[in-house]
Amino acid sequence: MSVAKDERRELRESLPKPTRWLFAVLCYLRLKRGLSQRDLGLILDKPRTYISKYERGMIIPGVELLTQISDALQAEPAAILRMCEIMEAPEMSRTAKAS
Repeated sequence: MSVAKDERRELRESLPKPTRWLFAVLCYLRLKRGLSQRDLGLILDKPRTYISKYERGMIIPGVELLTQISDALQAEPAAILRMCEIMEAPEMSRTAKAS
């Protein structure tokens, strides 16, 4: 594996877990809507590579972009964040049991 890939993986893994869940949720919602990265990029007026980068955690969407993405995916930003919390909950309960 190249140094750049190692650095990117390290950066992604250093992000708080709810942030990492956000990437997974956005990708899930895109696929659920039947949109390709290219399709979503066209809606957002962004290149496909931009969509790929945020789904891989290389770009963290700010509030404005998250709102645009949620509009394109027909999902409320609050619902997206709740999905992240739900995905985090089982992991938190496993950690508590291990203690």
